[in-house]
This record gives sequence, C-alpha cells and structure tokens, in this order.
Amino acid sequence: MITDKATMYRMLNQGHFGNTVPAFMSLEEWENRPDYYKSFPLWGIRSMKAGDKRMKLDVPTREVPTYVYNWFGQDPCNISPMVDQWLTMRAEIFESNTGLSVRTVVGFPSFKWRDAFQNFDHTLTGINAVNHLKTYLNANSYDDLRILLDKYPSHVVELTALSVCRGTVVGRNAVIWEVREGTTGLYERNSGWDCNLQGAGK
Repeated sequence: MITDKATMYRMLNQGHFGNTVPAFMSLEEWENRPDYYKSFPLWGIRSMKAGDKRMKLDVPTREVPTYVYNWFGQDPCNISPMVDQWLTMRAEIFESNTGLSVRTVVGFPSFKWRDAFQNFDHTLTGINAVNHLKTYLNANSYDDLRILLDKYPSHVVELTALSVCRGTVVGRNAVIWEVREGTTGLYERNSGWDCNLQGAGK
C-alpha cells in the first residue's frame, strides 16, 4: 500500500510503476543528468508535499538552479522534464468494486493538471473506460496499466498519454506520474494534502 508521496516517488524512480520521466531528486543530480535529458527545454519542480505552493512548472533550463536555491534551499524536491508538447490525454484510473473508472481530460495541453481537471474532466466507467484508454494508449502502455491495477488494488494511477513514445521504458506512450492508495485518505494526510482536489499537486 502506497500511503505517502515520498515513498511513491522513490518507487516511481526505482521503476516499480513502469514508464515515467526521470525525477532528479536534487539540484546536483539534475546538473549531472544524462545527455539525452539536457535537450529538454522546460522542467517541472515539485516537492515531497502534495499541494506545495512552491511547485512550479515550465521552468526554463537556465532558471532551474536559481529557482531551486531560492525556493527550496535544502528542502527535498524533484526536477523532471516537461512533456506537455506531446500530450493527448490525462487520466486518473481506479479499479473499483463495480469496475474500471477513468476520470479524464482529452487535449488542452496548455492547461496544467489542476486547471484541466477542474474545467474539462469527465468520468467513464466499464467498457467505455476501457475503450477510451485503448484509444489513447498503445498496446504496451495499456498492458502495463493493467499490471499496475492488478498489483495495486484500491490505488489510483495517474498518467499522461503522449503522441510519441517518451520516457524511461522503450515503446511506451503513457507516462506514469503517481500510483497512490485511493480509498482511506492516508496518502493525502501523510503527504500534507491541503485541499480536496485530486491531482492538485501537479
């Protein structure tokens, strides 16, 4: 059971959830990132606390060190490349007692996660949810998602589907952002959640 954000990020970076984008867990680690990621122009800077107002997205490469130094200091943060230029669909997926449920937003890449879900989300269930996911996820990504849902029952999987394959695992077009316990509220409380909106920390 994944009940706090720090554990979730550790497991994410260790590859437990499949394809993602790397989260560099310190400024030093980011500065020594592999050459492949040095070509990404924009970065997201997040903390270990859900809903932390210091979080900032679309930070140009040249501004990352100054932002981390000024706003985080010695506090932990993670720095990951932005992939919104290839975004096609975002989703929060949950296998409930009554079947698959998908809260989703199609398109709107200029809107960040919170705003997109506040304004454009809709929920699909059952076969409609399955068909929706198969429309936007390639076969590898859909199979990986099913493995996660089976392995982590009662957990929410957050992902973004892309028009191209990008990330830490070859041949996947879905980037996994979070896998979190979704029924008791432990994840939100342990991560310092300060609002009722899922995904507010993005």
